[in-house]
Amino acid sequence: KVAIVEEAARYFFAKKKVRDPFSYINQRTVQSLAKRFEQKAHKANPDIILCARSVLDAVAYVRATGINHEWKRLLAKTKNWLKTYDHFFLLDPEGVNYKTDRIRKEEEKVRALFHTSFVKLLSELQLPHTLIKGDKKERIEKMLDIIL
Repeated sequence: KVAIVEEAARYFFAKKKVRDPFSYINQRTVQSLAKRFEQKAHKANPDIILCARSVLDAVAYVRATGINHEWKRLLAKTKNWLKTYDHFFLLDPEGVNYKTDRIRKEEEKVRALFHTSFVKLLSELQLPHTLIKGDKKERIEKMLDIIL
Protein backbone atom coordinates (compact mmCIF):
# COMPACT_ATOMS: atom_id res chain seq x y z
CA LYS A 1 0.00 0.00 0.00
CA VAL A 2 1.36 3.38 -1.03
CA ALA A 3 0.04 6.73 0.17
CA ILE A 4 0.72 9.85 -1.91
CA VAL A 5 0.66 13.12 0.01
CA GLU A 6 -0.73 16.17 -1.73
CA GLU A 7 1.63 19.12 -2.10
CA ALA A 8 0.59 21.54 0.65
CA ALA A 9 2.09 24.69 -0.89
CA ARG A 10 0.34 24.19 -4.21
CA TYR A 11 -2.92 23.45 -2.40
CA PHE A 12 -2.60 26.55 -0.19
CA PHE A 13 -1.51 28.99 -2.89
CA ALA A 14 -4.18 27.78 -5.31
CA LYS A 15 -6.75 28.89 -2.74
CA LYS A 16 -5.06 32.00 -1.35
CA LYS A 17 -3.33 34.76 -3.26
CA VAL A 18 -0.52 36.36 -1.25
CA ARG A 19 2.05 39.04 -1.92
CA ASP A 20 5.03 37.24 -0.39
CA PRO A 21 4.64 33.46 -0.59
CA PHE A 22 8.01 32.84 1.07
CA SER A 23 7.37 34.94 4.17
CA TYR A 24 7.53 33.27 7.56
CA ILE A 25 3.78 33.58 8.13
CA ASN A 26 2.80 32.00 4.79
CA GLN A 27 5.40 29.27 5.06
CA ARG A 28 4.34 28.52 8.65
CA THR A 29 0.81 27.94 7.34
CA VAL A 30 2.07 25.74 4.50
CA GLN A 31 4.26 23.77 6.91
CA SER A 32 1.30 23.12 9.24
CA LEU A 33 -0.82 22.04 6.30
CA ALA A 34 1.94 19.71 5.02
CA LYS A 35 2.17 18.08 8.44
CA ARG A 36 -1.59 17.61 8.56
CA PHE A 37 -1.59 15.99 5.11
CA GLU A 38 1.28 13.71 6.15
CA GLN A 39 -0.40 12.77 9.44
CA LYS A 40 -3.50 11.76 7.50
CA ALA A 41 -1.35 9.53 5.28
CA HIS A 42 0.25 7.93 8.36
CA LYS A 43 -3.17 7.09 9.79
CA ALA A 44 -3.91 4.95 6.72
CA ASN A 45 -0.93 2.76 7.78
CA PRO A 46 0.56 2.29 4.29
CA ASP A 47 3.78 0.44 3.51
CA ILE A 48 5.25 3.55 1.89
CA ILE A 49 4.36 7.24 2.04
CA LEU A 50 5.55 9.45 -0.81
CA CYS A 51 5.56 13.21 -0.44
CA ALA A 52 6.42 15.55 -3.29
CA ARG A 53 7.22 18.10 -0.59
CA SER A 54 7.82 17.98 3.15
CA VAL A 55 7.56 20.07 6.30
CA LEU A 56 11.21 20.93 5.70
CA ASP A 57 10.36 22.95 2.58
CA ALA A 58 9.14 25.92 4.59
CA VAL A 59 12.40 25.93 6.56
CA ALA A 60 14.52 25.89 3.40
CA TYR A 61 12.47 28.59 1.68
CA VAL A 62 12.50 30.99 4.62
CA ARG A 63 16.19 30.28 5.21
CA ALA A 64 16.91 31.20 1.59
CA THR A 65 15.38 34.62 2.25
CA GLY A 66 18.12 35.19 4.85
CA ILE A 67 16.04 35.72 7.97
CA ASN A 68 17.77 33.40 10.45
CA HIS A 69 15.52 33.58 13.47
CA GLU A 70 12.42 32.80 11.40
CA TRP A 71 13.71 29.69 9.63
CA LYS A 72 15.03 28.43 12.95
CA ARG A 73 11.55 28.85 14.47
CA LEU A 74 10.09 26.79 11.62
CA LEU A 75 12.75 24.13 12.14
CA ALA A 76 12.02 23.97 15.86
CA LYS A 77 8.31 23.49 15.12
CA THR A 78 9.03 20.39 13.08
CA LYS A 79 12.11 18.81 14.71
CA ASN A 80 10.17 15.82 16.08
CA TRP A 81 8.22 15.28 12.87
CA LEU A 82 11.42 15.00 10.83
CA LYS A 83 11.96 11.60 12.48
CA THR A 84 9.02 10.23 10.46
CA TYR A 85 10.96 10.53 7.19
CA ASP A 86 13.14 7.63 6.13
CA HIS A 87 14.80 9.38 3.21
CA PHE A 88 14.77 12.66 1.31
CA PHE A 89 15.27 12.81 -2.44
CA LEU A 90 16.42 16.17 -3.68
CA LEU A 91 16.10 16.57 -7.42
CA ASP A 92 19.00 18.42 -8.97
CA PRO A 93 17.48 21.25 -11.02
CA GLU A 94 20.22 20.93 -13.65
CA GLY A 95 18.76 19.60 -16.86
CA VAL A 96 15.14 19.90 -15.74
CA ASN A 97 13.06 22.44 -17.59
CA TYR A 98 11.72 25.06 -15.24
CA LYS A 99 8.15 26.05 -15.91
CA THR A 100 6.25 28.76 -14.13
CA ASP A 101 2.48 28.72 -13.81
CA ARG A 102 -0.19 30.69 -11.99
CA ILE A 103 1.08 29.35 -8.64
CA ARG A 104 4.81 28.88 -9.20
CA LYS A 105 5.98 32.29 -10.37
CA GLU A 106 9.51 32.76 -9.04
CA GLU A 107 12.44 33.19 -11.40
CA GLU A 108 14.84 30.38 -12.19
CA LYS A 109 17.63 32.03 -10.15
CA VAL A 110 15.33 31.93 -7.10
CA ARG A 111 14.82 28.22 -7.77
CA ALA A 112 18.61 27.77 -7.65
CA LEU A 113 18.80 29.69 -4.35
CA PHE A 114 16.14 27.41 -2.84
CA HIS A 115 17.98 24.32 -4.06
CA THR A 116 21.20 25.48 -2.39
CA SER A 117 19.27 26.11 0.81
CA PHE A 118 17.89 22.54 0.73
CA VAL A 119 21.31 21.01 0.11
CA LYS A 120 22.82 22.87 3.08
CA LEU A 121 19.89 22.12 5.36
CA LEU A 122 19.80 18.38 4.64
CA SER A 123 23.56 18.13 5.18
CA GLU A 124 23.65 20.23 8.35
CA LEU A 125 20.77 18.29 9.90
CA GLN A 126 22.40 15.02 8.81
CA LEU A 127 19.13 13.81 7.35
CA PRO A 128 19.29 10.77 5.08
CA HIS A 129 19.13 12.13 1.55
CA THR A 130 20.22 11.56 -2.01
CA LEU A 131 20.74 14.17 -4.69
CA ILE A 132 19.02 12.78 -7.77
CA LYS A 133 20.50 13.69 -11.16
CA GLY A 134 19.96 12.64 -14.74
CA ASP A 135 17.01 12.38 -17.05
CA LYS A 136 13.57 11.34 -15.85
CA LYS A 137 14.20 7.62 -16.35
CA GLU A 138 17.55 7.74 -14.49
CA ARG A 139 16.00 9.67 -11.61
CA ILE A 140 13.14 7.21 -11.21
CA GLU A 141 15.51 4.22 -11.35
CA LYS A 142 17.78 5.74 -8.70
CA MET A 143 14.87 6.42 -6.36
CA LEU A 144 13.42 2.93 -6.86
CA ASP A 145 16.82 1.39 -6.08
CA ILE A 146 16.81 3.18 -2.73
CA ILE A 147 13.12 2.69 -1.89
CA LEU A 148 12.95 -0.98 -2.82
